[in-house]
Amino acid sequence: MTQPSPLSHRRRALIVDDDFSIAMGLKADLQALGFDVCDLATNRQEAFRLAMSDQPDVVLMDVCLAGGRKGIEAARWLREVCEVRIIFVTEYRDRDTLERIHKQVPGASVLHKPVSRQGLFDAVAELSHFGGSQLDRKAQCPGVEAGGGQIKDCLKTHIKDLSDDCKAVLVKVVNAKACADDAKKFCSDVKADGGTLEACMKSHIHEVSDACKVAMVNSAAGG
Repeated sequence: MTQPSPLSHRRRALIVDDDFSIAMGLKADLQALGFDVCDLATNRQEAFRLAMSDQPDVVLMDVCLAGGRKGIEAARWLREVCEVRIIFVTEYRDRDTLERIHKQVPGASVLHKPVSRQGLFDAVAELSHFGGSQLDRKAQCPGVEAGGGQIKDCLKTHIKDLSDDCKAVLVKVVNAKACADDAKKFCSDVKADGGTLEACMKSHIHEVSDACKVAMVNSAAGG
């Protein structure tokens, strides 16, 4: 499986969930996606302390904390104070909860429990890749939330109107998606940092799928 875009420092996640078994499952999934550190918090106070002491790259936030929906307010605080990316994980599917999330933490992704590893990967990848393309997102895809490839699909329909930087990111994401199965098959033990995954894929150029070959050629040619 391809991994989210590497960061310039150790990749750190913060999981806020008062259900230990669910938190440990999410931790295992994030580690499989290449995160080096996954801190765990069971309440808002622990989450604030951990985020302030060593800021995470992404927060997985349960909506229901201490018997109420305090996770939404906690996520809003973390977004405003720490400027961290938020992914909600919740059993709530009602309109009121989703509207509160979108109003208080605009742009946050919402994943419903039980969370699949692929769904988590898609949400993390979109936040990692498109987090720096906020102007394009706001101009072309207002109201479109991260997760399930929705941002990518929206931006693809507006590709002629995107900035050059955003176009380059979009091409990279589309190419990575085309090679996802091949990367899992041939390079599953290789992390996506320092060009090692790219080197591994190139070593299997004659074995990968036709779609992946085209994507690799496009990438080498600059999109």
